[in-house]
Amino acid sequence: APVPGPEEAVDALALAEAVAELRAALDALPDRQREMIERAYLGEMTQAEISELTHLPLGTVKSRLRLAIDRLRHELRGLRK
Repeated sequence: APVPGPEEAVDALALAEAVAELRAALDALPDRQREMIERAYLGEMTQAEISELTHLPLGTVKSRLRLAIDRLRHELRGLRK
């Protein structure tokens, strides 16, 4: 396998930093919001599936996801400045 050059090393470092920032932002979410994000995006569940699994109304699932996404955007923007 070819030895990665400086450009690849910089890309790998940038990716590792982005993953760490995202994990920190996820960890900063309230548990209920983080659970929704993890189920929807990491667990690839639909909102209806999350609603059924958690016994929460679909509107509550949608609300928590929206709040979590908004909060993640805010947290990640703050880290970028």
